[in-house]
Amino acid sequence: MRGGYERWNATGRLPTELFDPDIVWINPVGDAGVARGPDAALAAMDETLESFEFIHNDPEQIRAARDLVVVVSRTTARGRGSGIDLENRAAHVWTIRDGRAVRFEVYEDVEAALRLLE
Repeated sequence: MRGGYERWNATGRLPTELFDPDIVWINPVGDAGVARGPDAALAAMDETLESFEFIHNDPEQIRAARDLVVVVSRTTARGRGSGIDLENRAAHVWTIRDGRAVRFEVYEDVEAALRLLE
């Protein structure tokens, strides 16, 4: 997971080999909404990146239980048009099946996301 975030920060994309063909990507930014499948998930990431000069996700903790992985991430970004620097702390909740992500969703309530692991 940590390596995937390193690649995400370097390229703006996660490695598609992490995605199950049936991945559901719930995009928290932009108009993409829910994307289904690896190509749609990548398009959603690209759409998000278009709004920013950069986005950097710094995983503060990675915890797992059953089929869930919760990555508590501090995200920093700079608006492409405004130049405004943004910072947000949220949880990225991944559902994993056979070693691949079948779902990605962002929880603004970090504690609620961590309770999913109980």
